[in-house]
Amino acid sequence: MCEAEKADIAHILYECPELQPKAERQLSNQIEWETAVTSSEPETQIQAVDWALEVAMKQGPLATSRSQEEAHHYSNSMIVD
Repeated sequence: MCEAEKADIAHILYECPELQPKAERQLSNQIEWETAVTSSEPETQIQAVDWALEVAMKQGPLATSRSQEEAHHYSNSMIVD
């Protein structure tokens, strides 16, 4: 991992280049994150959740017992047509 003395949520989600997943859409600041998670488009919200899960997996075991696959399945089940 990087040499940061302290990893706050901003560092973990969008500031640390070593943690950033390869994605079509890069979320590189707080405004982009807030826009993604509050979007009226479920797919945009799911992309943000998937991004966060990938970053969390790079940090080590998730804080929950749910696996990444189960979490992704859960986020997809939240789409309302």
